[in-house]
Amino acid sequence: MSIVVTIPRPQITTLVLRGDGIKGVGYVGALEVLNEKNLIQKLTTVAGSSAGAITAMFLALGYSQKEIENELTSMDFSKFKDYPNTFFNRITQGFFSGLYGLFGYNHGFYQGKLLHQWLEEKVEKKLRIKNATFQDLQNAIRENKSDNGFKELIVTGTNLQTEKTCFFSAESTPNLAIADAVRISSSIPGFFETVYINSKTGKADYQMNREKAKDPAYAPYVDGGLLDNFPIEYFSDGRYSSSYGINNGINPSVLGLRIDSAFESAAIWNTLPKKLKGWSIWRWLQAIVSSPIEDTNKLNKYGFQVISSDDLNISATDFALSEKGKQGLIQKAKEATAAYFENYIEEAAYEVFTFKTKEEFDYHYEWYKNQLQHYEGLKKFGPIKSDIERKINYLKDVLIPAFDKKAEALMKVENEINPVWPKNITNCLETRLCFFPASPSQTDVPVRASFCKVSSNNLN
Repeated sequence: MSIVVTIPRPQITTLVLRGDGIKGVGYVGALEVLNEKNLIQKLTTVAGSSAGAITAMFLALGYSQKEIENELTSMDFSKFKDYPNTFFNRITQGFFSGLYGLFGYNHGFYQGKLLHQWLEEKVEKKLRIKNATFQDLQNAIRENKSDNGFKELIVTGTNLQTEKTCFFSAESTPNLAIADAVRISSSIPGFFETVYINSKTGKADYQMNREKAKDPAYAPYVDGGLLDNFPIEYFSDGRYSSSYGINNGINPSVLGLRIDSAFESAAIWNTLPKKLKGWSIWRWLQAIVSSPIEDTNKLNKYGFQVISSDDLNISATDFALSEKGKQGLIQKAKEATAAYFENYIEEAAYEVFTFKTKEEFDYHYEWYKNQLQHYEGLKKFGPIKSDIERKINYLKDVLIPAFDKKAEALMKVENEINPVWPKNITNCLETRLCFFPASPSQTDVPVRASFCKVSSNNLN
């Protein structure tokens, strides 16, 4: 019979939420299941793009699952549609003022002030700091006041100046207000005005004009989902790995949430370039159309750690989404998440080792222990490379403990078949395991194939 050593899947410590626009309300259902499985409080990092950044923000700020449900389900998305001028002024100034908002340096029909104000209120409620920054959140995490549930937050934005995705975090943008970053990431292109960040201060500037917009110190940022709507690959960096390390570019401690159309679920995905070549309105609109259809390779590579739920053919920009539509998305996400854990987590293993004989198992067991001893010995000669450190952690915290557990189980089975009895058995008659002495002169009695010897004087 083969000897099997099973390495369990690692604890999920990072959650990534895709940008799904209005459909993101469905994440409420997924979070309900995660909460039931006590996974939310074990998260250390959350990330999101576009509308997914809003849910990620709530999680990072320590909002409970129930609080997030109340916030997202009660949100009236249509209230965020604030025009740059009153209706009367827009008529008198001409409709082209609205077109300039779309085609000019602001690139948006709605100001986004109401959305920004709402985000500021939600951040201040938990951190109790006005215009709280990523650094403020990092400080709160370190202080860990009364186990407040704060987590590291990472959200994406698209820098139209460099034509690349930017990852806002305590590491890269410590001085940027969280509300500003989420406002940028969740601003649907063409709907909300562009947000400019002053590279000298690292802060957003909402008092922009055409002259400022020409200054290279001010970089325009829009929806993070424009170039990277699902930033799961960001966590393939060793900085975010657990003792399991990074396997073939995949961090097994990461879980991704998505809400997909049937078309997307079939993995018929587009190849939107990582770098947007030019940002004219026409190329921008083309990117908007293609952005929901992502790189096929991403799904193929990370598919086993992604939960995808049905979007019920609901549009990402359906600001008038009905209560029935909201509940439908929530239910679909709940079902998909429950099914994922049943099929891929609770019964699945991270790695499986199979050995034909006990000798083969023992050989590998000793080899892994020697490897750990060798790697740890390298520390005596100075700093070691990060990949060696990860190997040490995997051997010490994951692999060898699994082999220890199997070795203990094998020893237990062996002892049940051929038990090693204690040397001083005082009541051999009750256990009925010893042979009685053949004569009074016999002093030692063999017990179970000479595993131990018992004095006949103890047999009363």
